[in-house]
Amino acid sequence: MNHLAAVYFSPTHTCRKTVREFARGTGINVYEYDLTLPAGRGKTVELPDDAFVVLCAPVYGGHTVRLFMEELKNIHGSGQPAVIISVYGNRHYDLALLDLYQAAIECGLRPFAWGLFIGEHSFTAKIQPGRPDEDDLKKAFEFGRLAAEKAGTAPMLEEADIPQREVDYDMIGMHGVRLRRLTPNRPIPTDACTGCGICAAVCPLGLIDPADSNNIKEECMKCGACVKLCPYGAMQFPQEDHIVVEEDCIKEFGNDVHVPEVFIKA
Repeated sequence: MNHLAAVYFSPTHTCRKTVREFARGTGINVYEYDLTLPAGRGKTVELPDDAFVVLCAPVYGGHTVRLFMEELKNIHGSGQPAVIISVYGNRHYDLALLDLYQAAIECGLRPFAWGLFIGEHSFTAKIQPGRPDEDDLKKAFEFGRLAAEKAGTAPMLEEADIPQREVDYDMIGMHGVRLRRLTPNRPIPTDACTGCGICAAVCPLGLIDPADSNNIKEECMKCGACVKLCPYGAMQFPQEDHIVVEEDCIKEFGNDVHVPEVFIKA
């Protein structure tokens, strides 16, 4: 394989850090297909024949984030070997890795390896703080090295090779109800806002007016990009429902420690 095609979605940069370190470990040229922002989406992509591919996206509610899954319909392969990586920061990855496996096949790829990596929770730095950390990135680098060695010869994964479990909707159901009913359904800038426009630049849905951060359309996906990437800490979700969900997550999962897992088909 002469190239790595890295296809990812990363609002708060946890997937980007992970996949870039994986790419560095391969030691080969990298084409990045960053599907995070509107400018990077909506384009038909024919993946290079001489590349192997990595698909990487975060876990939202036990599945791979829907926006990424929809966008993968524009990505076309021709039997290239592929690695699938899910990044999660809360209770579990559930069916997210299976989502990526099925999407990779639909894209015309041949998945031969998977990885599960950890990222700081999109709502709060109190769950998996600072992840991916140095150890996580070392694991990603080594995974990339091994995957590059095996890409041309490893057999294709079967569905039985994909770790999964059913989503525990009893655990997350009320959280979903609370997050859907936020009024207004969006973050709100505080008095610390300087009008710098960074929040608008990082919003995956392009909902924030660059000239007025108070002008935010609804349909927010609550990815946390505007909150975590604001250099002034000026974007917040002050609504009671959001605060309750965040506190519940910290109480239930804040002390959980997850470690990366990887698998290459032999």
